[in-house]
Amino acid sequence: MGTSTMAQTANREILKGNEEYKKTQDEAAISSYQKALNTTPASDVANYNLVNSLYKSGKAAESQAAYDNAIQGSKSNGVIENGYYNKGVVYQQQKQCLRKCYQL
Repeated sequence: MGTSTMAQTANREILKGNEEYKKTQDEAAISSYQKALNTTPASDVANYNLVNSLYKSGKAAESQAAYDNAIQGSKSNGVIENGYYNKGVVYQQQKQCLRKCYQL
């Protein structure tokens, strides 16, 4: 599969995941974002949206690890900043902020 074809496939899956996310079809959105990442693992959009879908679906522990992946894999200051902020929110809601936030 060519690079442009892979990017188009990833974009289709991201758009599909976005629609599923809006319809609160969290598991379907997670699947779509994971498919996008299978073709373009460095996609900031797919990584960030996957993390938010994991969190929204009640998978806080998985979302914490996924935030780390999104933050470390991104070169976008916006993704990095939002990732740290959202990760802090997850820790706070899990009553882990005092212990974990200082480890960042």
